[in-house]
Amino acid sequence: MIAARLSRIVIGQILLVSLVATVPGPSHAQVKPASTSAPPKAGTGTAVPTRSGPGRAAAAQFKKAEAAYKLKQYKAAIAGFVRAIELDPDYAEAHARLTSIVQEHGEGDEAARLSWLEKQYESWAAKHPDRAIFPATIGRTLYYADPAKAERYSRRAVEIDPAYSTAWHQLSLLADIRGENREAAEHLRRAHEAKPDDPAFLFYYARALAKVDPDASLEMQLSVPERFPTDERGAQALYWLGVDASSRDEKVAYLERLRRQYAPAKFRWAENGTESLYEMYSLDDPSKALALAREMVKALPAKGARPKWETRLALEEALAEARTLLAGGRPKDALARLKRVKTVPREAQTPFLLVKWEAAIAAGDLQPTYDDILSKVAREPKPRWVEALGRMARALRKTDTQVSAELAALREKNATPAADFTLERSDGSGTASLADYRGKVVLLNFWFPT
Repeated sequence: MIAARLSRIVIGQILLVSLVATVPGPSHAQVKPASTSAPPKAGTGTAVPTRSGPGRAAAAQFKKAEAAYKLKQYKAAIAGFVRAIELDPDYAEAHARLTSIVQEHGEGDEAARLSWLEKQYESWAAKHPDRAIFPATIGRTLYYADPAKAERYSRRAVEIDPAYSTAWHQLSLLADIRGENREAAEHLRRAHEAKPDDPAFLFYYARALAKVDPDASLEMQLSVPERFPTDERGAQALYWLGVDASSRDEKVAYLERLRRQYAPAKFRWAENGTESLYEMYSLDDPSKALALAREMVKALPAKGARPKWETRLALEEALAEARTLLAGGRPKDALARLKRVKTVPREAQTPFLLVKWEAAIAAGDLQPTYDDILSKVAREPKPRWVEALGRMARALRKTDTQVSAELAALREKNATPAADFTLERSDGSGTASLADYRGKVVLLNFWFPT
């Protein structure tokens, strides 16, 4: 959810658009990277309280409600989940399904659906004042729409049950979006102490401490894979230690440990970490990149991630052959070998292009190579590409001023005008349109909550 409000306009030299991603409200216990290129921010998601399981009647009602949902009989599904909760008030999965389906398929607009849920949960809370699950659930549900209410309900939950870990986690998320780092860490400490054997809350607490006590955070993050050597959270902890490490050697050390301790074929965070490791090796240590790609093709099952690694392996083999041909004074053969590469993964674009450009220069194709590098840098000024452009410019006796002018002209030629829009100013002084600032730099800050 992003508030449609133009909050700040800054004049400068480039257009910057800042979209601040909101943190999803907690639901089921899970660890799932959003993507391999950009795994999700640590600290999202949560775990529901564990117990022996729902009562038989409640479970049967839940099953009927799920069947109605699959048939798109949403009213019947909602009524069924309500009945399951009334049969077993602590049925966490039924709460999760009810709130989700009402928000997606309930009657009226978003506000009407949330209002219905809030009234329903207030009714249940009045009947069961000793049950923290009711205020905790509606607090979680209102996380985006009304953070202030979400906090009040979550605090009510921990007043009823000071050991209700998911409510403490919810309070930590709310404190985090306000930038209250110490309070967020304290809430997670309470969540962890309430469930000391839950790897999720240990991981969340360890990550939150990084903004308050980095040394304690590091020690605690390292304890996650030590205490939970077979749990996904251990892999997640090592992954984020690698991401956050300040030096390349530290990153490699954490990611190598992650790959050794958690098999990438079994642990998603280990698979993601191995992809990050490959990206570093492909750029700076080609022999290790080739060996890693071969190892992953052997280790992974045919379905899933193996096709991606087969593509990487094919590329690394082609690059190794091209480098050998270059070393032997055969740049045209090296170029011919690279032309046979069918797919270049985005994470390996830079090493591929660097070898290609080196071969083209050795073959005497200076101006075409310069033009190619210039076009790449104009679209995306990656550091290694900028360095290559500088070397080519010097070879062609071009000055920095000439190169800058050519880049500016190319960007202007390929630029596409942004779609115009008009939004209210955050200070209430009227509206502002993008067209009002044509030719100037505009910083758009879309922020949540409103």
